[in-house]
Amino acid sequence: PPLVFTLGSSAVVTADDFFDDSLAAARRLGRRAALLVGRARVATYASLGADAIAVDAAPHSLLFPRAAATVHHGG
Repeated sequence: PPLVFTLGSSAVVTADDFFDDSLAAARRLGRRAALLVGRARVATYASLGADAIAVDAAPHSLLFPRAAATVHHGG
C-alpha cells in the first residue's frame, strides 16, 4: 500500500515544498506514494514514475483505509 500525502482542500494552496519533500521521504523509505496535490499542481507532478501518482483529489473514505499511512494536515 502507498503512503498518502494530502493537505486537504484549504491548505493545498500553500503547500510550498510539502509534496516534493513527501515524495522524497517516500522514496527514501522505498514506499509508493499517492499525492493529492490539488488542481493547480497536477501538471507539475505529471511524470513521477512507477512509484508515485499525483492526482487533484480523491475520496478520503476510499483511499485512507487502503494506505500504509496517511500524512494529512489534520484539519
